[in-house]
Amino acid sequence: MKSILENEIQLLNSINTNFQKSSIIYNIISLLAHENKVDEIYRYFKMFIDNYISEMKSNDFGYDTFNYEKIDKLLNLISYERQISILQYFISVAARELPEYERNWFLKRKHIAEIHFNLTTNFFFGLPNVVLLYFGLSLKHLLVGLVLIFMFTSIILLPVSNPKSALFFIEYESFTSNFVANHFLNILSIFSTNESKFKIVPLNGYGLILQLIGKLFFTVFIINFIYFKISDKITGK
Repeated sequence: MKSILENEIQLLNSINTNFQKSSIIYNIISLLAHENKVDEIYRYFKMFIDNYISEMKSNDFGYDTFNYEKIDKLLNLISYERQISILQYFISVAARELPEYERNWFLKRKHIAEIHFNLTTNFFFGLPNVVLLYFGLSLKHLLVGLVLIFMFTSIILLPVSNPKSALFFIEYESFTSNFVANHFLNILSIFSTNESKFKIVPLNGYGLILQLIGKLFFTVFIINFIYFKISDKITGK
């Protein structure tokens, strides 16, 4: 394996075309990963990116799309921390050299690497970041998050059987005679721009703190998604 790696490195120095260089560097990275030479992989990965993008610039229209599967296979050979750095480099070079190309795949792949990095380095303290990263990935993820928030809020605000243990006084607006359906519709009215008679009044300090945490979390949740989209636009330029 070592001799094959040395031959590939020597061959790399003797060729000139970007296509051939990209292919050989791809082989070198795979061999380095097999030999567990992670520090050298990073250097060759940057060489691969430079040559791969130069190759795309020289290709004819219709033959110049990113091979995401090939790039993903290489990324999986290195740590999540290095994946983040490599993807950021890929995004920067592509933005400069190929500004007409979409970079959404690279941005999303970087966020996924960041999620895994947070989970593997410090699960407890990294979990809040993971939640925000996950629901900031796309509009689809945002909608899933909003549905979960709605369901959780609906459950928390369900009336309790013992009034003494209640945290909130809830005044409903009547949308339907079915209590459960009316409860969910009233919760939905929180997110509506129309005025509603639905009111949630904390009955004690615990209820007040819970209400403040809920409002703060929802605000951070939305701001986080907006921040992600703005950050991705700026990063991708």
